Amino acid sequence: MKKNISIVLSATMFLSGLGYSSVFADDVTLEIEPELNPSAIKLVESTGAVNKDQEPDYTKPIAIEKFNDIEAKLKQDFKKDVSIQNIISGTDTVTSGSLNKAVDLAVYRITDKEYAESKAVLTSDKLVTDSRFKISNEDGSYTIPLKDVDLKPGDHLVTCISYRFKYDNTGKIETKTYLVNTEFVSVNSIKAKVGEKVNAKDAIVGLPKDANIENISIADTSTEGNKEAKIRVTYQGLSRDFVIPVIVSDSTSAVVDPNSKRISGTNRYETNLESIKNSFKMGLTKTVIIASGENFADPLSAGPLAMKKNAPIVFSTKTGLKPEAVKLIKDLGAKEAIIVGGTNSVPELVKNQLARLNVRRIAGANRYLTSKMLLNEFGPSKHIIFADGRDFADALSATPLAKKLNAPILLVDKEDKVPKVLAYHDAYIVGGAHSVSPAIEANIKSKMPGKNLYRTFGKNREQTSAIVAEIVKYDVHILANGRVFADALSSVNLLNDGGKTLLLVDKNAMSHQVKNTINGKLNYIIGGTNAITKDLLGY
Repeated sequence: MKKNISIVLSATMFLSGLGYSSVFADDVTLEIEPELNPSAIKLVESTGAVNKDQEPDYTKPIAIEKFNDIEAKLKQDFKKDVSIQNIISGTDTVTSGSLNKAVDLAVYRITDKEYAESKAVLTSDKLVTDSRFKISNEDGSYTIPLKDVDLKPGDHLVTCISYRFKYDNTGKIETKTYLVNTEFVSVNSIKAKVGEKVNAKDAIVGLPKDANIENISIADTSTEGNKEAKIRVTYQGLSRDFVIPVIVSDSTSAVVDPNSKRISGTNRYETNLESIKNSFKMGLTKTVIIASGENFADPLSAGPLAMKKNAPIVFSTKTGLKPEAVKLIKDLGAKEAIIVGGTNSVPELVKNQLARLNVRRIAGANRYLTSKMLLNEFGPSKHIIFADGRDFADALSATPLAKKLNAPILLVDKEDKVPKVLAYHDAYIVGGAHSVSPAIEANIKSKMPGKNLYRTFGKNREQTSAIVAEIVKYDVHILANGRVFADALSSVNLLNDGGKTLLLVDKNAMSHQVKNTINGKLNYIIGGTNAITKDLLGY
């Protein structure tokens, strides 16, 4: 299966700090529901939307080019390296890259005729992104959620990126537009017998002929189990790594479940390190977040910030980081470490252990004040999520939604204390009235007059996590013990790259709703057999 996708870079930028102009059409509205209805949820555009009469005219066709044909022009305009995602797989729920702050982005579907003629007209009815927004990160990094739309093999897309450019020598303002060709591929698992050599390259379907593929790691097929191979695809000057599931089984044995993978260690700290190794690239991770492995509040509050910064959360003991954690941080290539929590949670010794890094601490007098400080650290967002800070279950279940919305999570207690100013487009409460009281809900509404407020919850913590999974609509699931947080907290690292839900289960039982959700899907377990037994899923 092969889909050709084009990324549109449509540019008008004031390098001297003038305003920007968006190309996005009609505003998306949200209908308020008495209870959160997953099928009714729509994500709205984030900061940067403008009135329709301010938008440039995009009724004229825009030409399509290759990334390596326009890369030098972009570097010259932005005075920095740039990247986009020019290979998108069927499991992707976002497209991401790095351009420049104040750039607007959106993904559109285009017709076969437009693709064949290498030019497209952009209209709002072609939008396939969940959100349309302006890049707010100082480093120009972005992540655009993709809608769960009915795309078929052969469909073509474009991603519209808009900013304004001013020439220093003349003061002339010019609108620049580039459509960058991108390929859609599918990634399949490979089944092999014990001892059989596998070619992971065969698992990628739909790559163009001029794409280069190299093996990064080869799957070990010497024993039965669920293994991985890694390959790197380079296309038109950009590279992307893919992890290929390899299911190894003896022909005389039962078939190994292809939809299984357990990530665990002998204790919470080893599980934490394994979750990082499975989710982050060595040598390419700039920031790490250090939080207590013995208390759930600070790691949960730090989760959205970690996902926004593409940073792993590394657990510290009360006496400091374990040597293996210090080594992993070095191997990741981190330059910055953010400690979340006071010295009673993460000791001052950690600064000495990470002396070569730029280390700073975010800590309030209690978990709620720390959570509010992390809210400020997270920065502007269209959305905010509220969850109970007295227990970990609801806040952990909310984490995939935070990733989907690019939103912070604020922990609250039974009191109705919330920030005096809530400058958000809408708010989400995850948990029932016993978790986040009606008084807090009323207080939130009073601080956000005229804005939308949603609440989602189930009869228990397992059902709440399943309902959130229905909302985010991903096909890859992480199962965690919903009663013990030790291993479950490390699931935040697995959620970092998006496209996954988190489902809470008991040690040896799961709800009917969770069973229906995971049936036939790719499922990971976080934690050892003391957290979730093999009997639950058979591995």
